[in-house]
Amino acid sequence: MSPATAIRAVLFDMDDTLIDWSRVPIDAWQNHERSCLRRVWRWLAQRGPVPAFQLFDEAYFREMYDSWRKGKRNWVAPHLADILTHALHAVGIRDERCDREALLAAYGDQPPPGLRTFPDVIPTLQQMHRLDLRFGLITNASQPMSLRDETLRTHGLLEFFPDVRLSAADVGYLKPHRAIFAEALERLGVRAEQALYVGDNLIADIHGAQEAGIFAVWRTRPGVDLASQTTPMFPITPDLTIHSLTELLPTLAERT
Repeated sequence: MSPATAIRAVLFDMDDTLIDWSRVPIDAWQNHERSCLRRVWRWLAQRGPVPAFQLFDEAYFREMYDSWRKGKRNWVAPHLADILTHALHAVGIRDERCDREALLAAYGDQPPPGLRTFPDVIPTLQQMHRLDLRFGLITNASQPMSLRDETLRTHGLLEFFPDVRLSAADVGYLKPHRAIFAEALERLGVRAEQALYVGDNLIADIHGAQEAGIFAVWRTRPGVDLASQTTPMFPITPDLTIHSLTELLPTLAERT
């Protein structure tokens, strides 16, 4: 980005950039997923015969892991509705209950226990919103944004992103695919050189944003350095590295 180019929009990654998942152990996440699956299973049971929940549970996690393995190879985003539908087909349910929107509504998306917003996020977003900027969010999620919005709402973040919130599931591609960044820029009404992107993942966020022509800011954590996250065969150099969102404020003040 040229120093003379004014920043008109700031885009953020969601998980581990704004929302801290470090206190959510893997078993707590799996238990949360199962509670969502049980809601789906109960909804199904009210409308017809169902197999044992364990069979549905096993089919769901098998399909989910397989979908993400494929997605990480071709950057085609998994979609929760597809995962649920394919899991139901695997256990013999192929009737009108396999309605995508109904399944998503039954699944819901209350955030798991232990999830929190990083302490610096809301105060910094409040300061940023005093500037003449547009804001957007891109998340590599298999849930559509209509479900992920509940996490933003619960943690006081939804109000900061009234216009542009994109889930990979809705766009069809995962970061670092250029398409999801291009969609965000189009909705914001800005060119790539007028945007700044903040994320924690060097490949999905930093490499992806830079390939789309966007100034890429790496939000890292204590004890995590560039050398430990990259290889000589695939070097990635962020345009700016920060440890706290507050470190963005001087850059924005200079370029708005």
